[in-house]
Amino acid sequence: MFLKTLKLRPRPIIGGVLLAMAFMANAGITLNTGKDTKLSEVINSIQQQSDYKFFYDDDIARSNARLVNLKDADVEAALKKLFDGTQIEYVVKDKIIYLKKAESGKNETQAKGKPRKISGVILDENGEL
Repeated sequence: MFLKTLKLRPRPIIGGVLLAMAFMANAGITLNTGKDTKLSEVINSIQQQSDYKFFYDDDIARSNARLVNLKDADVEAALKKLFDGTQIEYVVKDKIIYLKKAESGKNETQAKGKPRKISGVILDENGEL
């Protein structure tokens, strides 16, 4: 009888907890960066407001963040606002945000070096062609 009664009575405390959890799951990212805000501060703020973690080089974290004012934005919108038009690229995979510096516009020839001509004669182990 006790279990049957327990199932039928509404539980306001449990309902309140579930409502709070649902609100937290839908809560967005709020950011207000200033002129001297370091990117590390913004990264920490996003991590605290979401389930996402960051993977990045320390040089990136020491750089200044862009001026951003967002309220209740999703993570993708926050990242787009933070990094569009900057030298930092991001990839989101499995709740991890990977940050890296963008390539500085090198084309394939510059990355591999100058093309050069190599000439010679190939011989077998007996010194014959």
